[in-house]
Amino acid sequence: MAETWGPWASGISDAERKARWRALASLVLVYCGGAHPMLRAAIDAEHGGPEAAERAATAFASLGALTRRQLLAAFASVDGLVTVRARR
Repeated sequence: MAETWGPWASGISDAERKARWRALASLVLVYCGGAHPMLRAAIDAEHGGPEAAERAATAFASLGALTRRQLLAAFASVDGLVTVRARR
């Protein structure tokens, strides 16, 4: 199943998508460590196309439920702050 949030969201610019991949990669580093395959997948997706994004979605889905929830919550928190700031 394809993701629909963060860097997988539709209707965002390429620059925004790249920024979201970078943010997600940073969070993966903190929550999963530098050797986790999800980190490489997010970095590859930042510079790749739809196939790389699909591989990252598969890597994300393979994370444990708690880790996925933590990443989602942290990403949503940061994204919410960025969105509020952009509206000012």
